[in-house]
Formats: sequence, structure tokens, C-alpha cells
Amino acid sequence: LKPSASAVASAQHMLMLAQPQQAPQPGLGGSHAAPVHGQADVQAGTSVNISIQDSKDFPVDVAPTQELYSEFTMSDGRLLFECPGLVKATGIDLMNCPLSVVLKLRVRRRIAQGSVVLWHVVLPLPLISKYLLNPPHEWETWIGLMPNTQSLEAHPPDVMFTQSVHLISRPEFPKLRLRFLYHNPELQAQLSAQRELLAKETLRRAEISQKVGRSQFEEIQKLTRTARDPGGTSASTSASASSASVPGGSTSSERPVPVAAKSDMTGIAEGERHGVAEAIVVPVDRSEDRMREALLSSMRFVGGVRQMLASNLPSG
Repeated sequence: LKPSASAVASAQHMLMLAQPQQAPQPGLGGSHAAPVHGQADVQAGTSVNISIQDSKDFPVDVAPTQELYSEFTMSDGRLLFECPGLVKATGIDLMNCPLSVVLKLRVRRRIAQGSVVLWHVVLPLPLISKYLLNPPHEWETWIGLMPNTQSLEAHPPDVMFTQSVHLISRPEFPKLRLRFLYHNPELQAQLSAQRELLAKETLRRAEISQKVGRSQFEEIQKLTRTARDPGGTSASTSASASSASVPGGSTSSERPVPVAAKSDMTGIAEGERHGVAEAIVVPVDRSEDRMREALLSSMRFVGGVRQMLASNLPSG
């Protein structure tokens, strides 16, 4: 009997499933750890370094410090790295590690039968990464450890991590000082280019503002000077004309004249005075009108320049 085609295909499929699949594993620099699997679009060349800089408030009546050591695991408990003791100053480098994974840090005690977890804490990289994406791409903090009786799945990882940070003021909880370093050459190059463009744009805006301000000031000064000069010239011309109309610089009222002629002369003098006043006042009124026109023109000029800058210069 020959097996059917469907039976042969099913057997081949079972053989393929039985073969071990080798997935690409991100490399580890410095310390060796298990691969970190996450998003498939992680940029090559990136790395996250997590180090334990210091420790404090570990109760010696629970366990001697020399019997304690730290370990990093994935959220499902898979071991990433086991430290020789509580502190790991050089840290571990997670190469091509996505910033979307959630890690756990556990403190174990070595015993004759193996080891037991005494304290642990959750490390959500999505929350921690907000301190790493901007220069200097580094963040350091003390964090309190929760006892093994407290489940880390009781609340979302962000909530549990925030509670652990608040434990740093509680002396009854042991603490570790962690430092996170993020290395992403492409992101750092982009941020550097953005800072350079921003500096150039700021300098260009300052130069344009100086030029526009200088031009406005010079234009206002020119219009003001032009409006003031005709009034002063007319006033001085009228004054000299009134003084030159009488020989010797004296007024006609100083000469002896008949009474009848004097009254007539008084009316003429008053008319002359009114005429001179009118000759002086009229140019002054015109100069004020010119001043108003000059100021209105300068204000319109300033408004036009502002509209031009608002429409031509990029925002931000």
C-alpha cells in the first residue's frame, strides 16, 4: 500500500516542526547574557547598559550580604544575566535591545539547596526610555526592592516601578542604585544635526531682527527730522521778516504819531501781529500733520515687516 499524498505532506510537516529553529540572537557586549527578543525593527548598533552602582539597607538579620547576588531576567522569568554579587558597576550591555521590553531585577540568596529570591523589582524600559532618548542618554536612580511576597504582576509594570521608586525614602526596604546608558549612533547624529540647525536658525532670526530694527529706527529718525525742519525754518523766517520790517529793529509803537494816526496804526499793528502769528502757526500745524503722517507711515512699515517675517520665517 502506498501512503496518500496528504499523509506524506503531514509527515514532512511534523519533521520540520521537530527540527530546532535557530532565531537570530542579539549579541551581548562586555558581560554575557541570554538574548533579548523584542521588536523586529530594532536599529542595528544600539545597546542598553544597565549597571548596579551601589546598595544599601539590606538587613543582615535576613541574610549576610556576601550570600546575596543580583540577576536580570525577562518578564516571563527567563534568565538574562547573573551577577557575582549585589553590585555590578560595569553593568551588562544588551545589544540591539528594543526599548519596549520589560525586565526584572531579582536579589537571590545562595543556600545549600541552590538559591532563593528574597527581593525583586520590575524595570519597564518603555517608561525608563523617556530619560534616555535625550542627551546625555543616561539616567541614574535609587530604587527600592519589594519582598518576594509581593507579586510584581499585581499592577501594570509602570505602576509597580513608580511604587519602587517611592520606596527609597523607606529605610525598611533594601535599595539598589541603578544606572541606564543608551547608545544609538543614528539617533545621536539626528539630535546633533537638529541642534545645529536650531542654532543656525536662531542666529539668522537674531540678524534679521537687528536689521529690521535698525532700518525702522533710521526710517523713523529720517521722517521725524524731515517733518521738524520745515517748521523751524518757517518760524525763523517769519521772525526775521517781522523784525526787518521796522528799521533799527524797533517797533512802530516807539515813534511819536498823532492820536488819530496812532489808533489807526494800532489796528494795523494788531493786524500785523495776527498776520505774523498766523504765519507762524500755520507752518507749525503743518509740521504736526507731517509728524502724524510720518508716524503713521512708520507704523504701517513696521506692521508690513512683521507680516513679512511671520509669513517667510519657519515656525518653531
